[in-house]
Amino acid sequence: PVAPVKSVVAIEEKIGIDYGSVKEYIEEMETNISLMRGMVKHLTEFKRTREEHKYQIKLIREIGFNIFDGTG
Repeated sequence: PVAPVKSVVAIEEKIGIDYGSVKEYIEEMETNISLMRGMVKHLTEFKRTREEHKYQIKLIREIGFNIFDGTG
């Protein structure tokens, strides 16, 4: 059985979505993803020694972690 509806409340009011904050967060994530794409592109364009490659991969991994955990 379905309960009768007494009133209709706008969904954003009901769950409290702050659209400004969500939009800002999405824009920040798009920027971060763009930075990561740039770093990955850099890795594929230049020749380097194995040690240089390992160092740069480690650096990019650390930067990525910092970006996506909010400390960067």
